[in-house]
Amino acid sequence: DRRNPQVSVWFGGPAPEYIVAAERGLLEPYEPSLDHELHSSARGAQWEWTGFYAGVIGFACNHQMLEAYDVACPDSWQGLLDPAFSDQISLAYPYTSGTAFITVAALLAQLGEERGWQFIAQLDSQVHHYNSSGTAAVTQAGLGEVAVAIAFAHDILKKGIERGYPLELTVPRDGAPTEIGAVAIVKGAAQPELARRFVDGLHTREAQDLLAGWYRVPLHPEATLAEDA
Repeated sequence: DRRNPQVSVWFGGPAPEYIVAAERGLLEPYEPSLDHELHSSARGAQWEWTGFYAGVIGFACNHQMLEAYDVACPDSWQGLLDPAFSDQISLAYPYTSGTAFITVAALLAQLGEERGWQFIAQLDSQVHHYNSSGTAAVTQAGLGEVAVAIAFAHDILKKGIERGYPLELTVPRDGAPTEIGAVAIVKGAAQPELARRFVDGLHTREAQDLLAGWYRVPLHPEATLAEDA
């Protein structure tokens, strides 16, 4: 409820959601104290939100299942249309998941409306089922419920490969959708000073070094980058 916000800071998740919230007047503009340059594409026009990490969409393939089908993990969107992957792909609904929304939006931007929807219809015919969560597909591929999951690479690494699931990661060479993960102060926040301190701290190298533990790509140029990331 914009008249009685229950939180002061909105933390994490893809920037498109922040852009909509800013357009609806739900965010308080704030330019944080930075010791590095932040590209204009990684913040709101009036600093309604600021990015602090980047992510890229990838494919998680269960290599045990791929061996059984005698196919390689696809490294392109077109590769997902291989008949071997019929009913073997999982991803999220674009109306419940930022992961899937960014995927669909990027495909439409890359291919154009007509070709984009044609491709999405072809991909849909390969999908076993959709999830409400963008990360659920990773676990499903890891457990062998499907052969391929479409998700953010950092989630594939953290919630799939690091947990010991038999997964391998590829990134589509014919165009990889990307996100900027953001943070914002909620308009009418009860603790605006603490919110500003949190946002300032989040953009320090010390804070962004911690992102390596989740395989996110920090936007601070001197922050630690996880090896696999």
